[in-house]
Amino acid sequence: MKVYSASKPSHTLLLVTPSLTARADFVGRRRPRLRQMWVQTVDASASQPDSLTSSVLRALNLGPERLGKVSVLSSHYWTGQVNLATDIAVLANPPEILQALALEAELESGISALDCQVGYCPLQTEIEGQRAYCVTQVASSELDELVSLCRVRHTRLHRIAHPATIKVSSTSDVAELESALGLWIGATPVERATIDSLTETCGVWLAQRPANGACWIEPHSGLPQIRQVALGSLVAICAAAGCLGWNQYTTNRLAKLLQTNARLDIQQSQYSETIASIKASEGRIKKLNQEASDSETGRQVIQRQVLVASVVRAQQNARWSGLLDALAHCAHDCWVQRIESQSTRTHVHGLAPDSSQAHAFAARLELALNDKGWLLTPAATSQLTGGLCKFTISLIQDDTGKSAIAGASDIVSLPTTFRSSDLVLSARETPP
Repeated sequence: MKVYSASKPSHTLLLVTPSLTARADFVGRRRPRLRQMWVQTVDASASQPDSLTSSVLRALNLGPERLGKVSVLSSHYWTGQVNLATDIAVLANPPEILQALALEAELESGISALDCQVGYCPLQTEIEGQRAYCVTQVASSELDELVSLCRVRHTRLHRIAHPATIKVSSTSDVAELESALGLWIGATPVERATIDSLTETCGVWLAQRPANGACWIEPHSGLPQIRQVALGSLVAICAAAGCLGWNQYTTNRLAKLLQTNARLDIQQSQYSETIASIKASEGRIKKLNQEASDSETGRQVIQRQVLVASVVRAQQNARWSGLLDALAHCAHDCWVQRIESQSTRTHVHGLAPDSSQAHAFAARLELALNDKGWLLTPAATSQLTGGLCKFTISLIQDDTGKSAIAGASDIVSLPTTFRSSDLVLSARETPP
């Protein structure tokens, strides 16, 4: 009976041996953890054993249809010890070691070294000048079948390996490899404790990154090795033919380049003369730019002075306009005869019915000019024959604030709303 789960596993591990098939689902990508496992024994008495692809398909069907990345552990994969000369093991790079191991393993596995995939791990054993390796070799066609099967099940093949190599590392020796391989030989039933131990170890194994010296095989999208050799030969032939044509072309081209080189020498001389002329022009341009900058600075200074003068003139016009407006609105029963201006002091001369009316007029004028830059002194009055009073009011232009001199409002106090009948004389007498 299948068990279905709502969440998709991150990894699906398949174990295929002649005696059993198993599936284990893991969750978590960085640290996969076992979520569920299914195990099914295989009838060893069957006359015709199933192929590896059929066994993998049967293992996939043990659990839910939703699969993670599939990894296959199978004792069907040829795995054994392969020795290489120590000099080769030390001097060769990883791809060269891989090719040498494939050639050596072909003698034991019968799998073509030109059409296979190899995984290997160096061992700590050296025998008579030879380095021992744990090698797993799989035919490329067999790997392609597994890739196609995973693609049909809407997943991808992660990696394949022999179950005995899971615990083999670069610190292992030949004895440990032979002991591990002994657990998975032929149709010998595998104990459940061995399976449980294997699945616990596989949680770390599934998350390991690919590296040189890892005894597992991962599918790749490149061409098979035999096709790569054929393609490389074809490319070499094409390259040789191209070189012949290129040699003829370069011979003709060289003669043209020599002619071009002579013309370039002449152009280089002309270029040097042009550069010298350009540098001289740049010096003159720099001097003109400096003069233009100085002129612009002077123009800006003059512009600021003109602006200040315009503002001052506008203030003066506003001040005199305010004075005339105030005289027109505050005169009432007084008559302004003339206005005299001397430097910063201005005198307003006029007539009033009596001195109290003159002082009231000065007080009203001071209130009207309070914020227009004028300071008023008390009105100077003198009685004329015939009953009229002559007055003179002095105004001072002041932009810094109210002066400490006595103002017109110190002589006469006006109510907030006043009439000519409400005027009240101050306690002190008006000077003659």
